[in-house]
Amino acid sequence: LFEKWGLSSDESNAVIDCLSDWVDADDLTHLNGAERNYYEAQGHPEYPRNASYQSVEEMALVRGMDVVAKKKPDWRNFFTLWSDGQLDVNEAPAELIEVVCGVTPEQAEAVVQLRNGPDAQPDTEDDFYFKDFGQFRSAIGMIEKDFQNIAPLLSLKSAIQRVESTVIVGNHRRTIILVNRRNVNPPQYLAWLEP
Repeated sequence: LFEKWGLSSDESNAVIDCLSDWVDADDLTHLNGAERNYYEAQGHPEYPRNASYQSVEEMALVRGMDVVAKKKPDWRNFFTLWSDGQLDVNEAPAELIEVVCGVTPEQAEAVVQLRNGPDAQPDTEDDFYFKDFGQFRSAIGMIEKDFQNIAPLLSLKSAIQRVESTVIVGNHRRTIILVNRRNVNPPQYLAWLEP
């Protein structure tokens, strides 16, 4: 994903190592990573946390994420702390379908266009939803053998749901985002965000 956004392979590997060093429990630095000694030299002895990320905003503190932000200012829209670990093929943006499935940008965009239905707008009555992986595999034009390699990375309906609502009254605008787990009854509330 980082390379798709314009980072070199070396830059991408360095960011990945630094993201990993931030959450791992030790002070051993990955090949291109950053542990406590790096952050102390930068005036931040409290980093890395060596624990799970508390927010996507915390990821911005990781060495190398400034390079990501220069190439992709909206990078935060592609990360979440709440996930079942699989890509929901009925919700994922074209960029993620391309990267996870290893298909061309045109193949990934064709999937999104199919999902959006005849009116070409997401979240409307004419949307198409993949009911099985055979439909999705056909839509991306992948043979069964190759698809089996990526199938464990995919889902037809994520257990995590993000609901975004924007209210506009006069000149005032407020957006809230609710994140919940929908595979339990009642749904389990995970987060309330106000970007």
